[in-house]
Amino acid sequence: MASTKKTVLITGSTRGIGLAFVEHYTKAGWNVIGTARANSNTEKLKALAPFKTIAMDTSDEASILEAARQLEGQPIDLLINNAGIGIPCELETGTKDALMNQF
Repeated sequence: MASTKKTVLITGSTRGIGLAFVEHYTKAGWNVIGTARANSNTEKLKALAPFKTIAMDTSDEASILEAARQLEGQPIDLLINNAGIGIPCELETGTKDALMNQF
């Protein structure tokens, strides 16, 4: 019999609101997939098994494409896009390209 559990993909899942979402959906019985930068502290996530972590840096297109490849064929019922990107520039001095990358 196929699993009827729903699957949630949570970006930016290693701390703060993202980690709270991971904890909530794990306790609610969902299949949880979280993304984290390769150098992120994922120790808290390992304790929440069953849980799948995928390395992904939302500011790196190659990393995003690799994460998508790893998730190919995996049904996702809910996406919580929590990861943030910070471009170190100010509104007044930033270039158009830098500001477009921010948003």
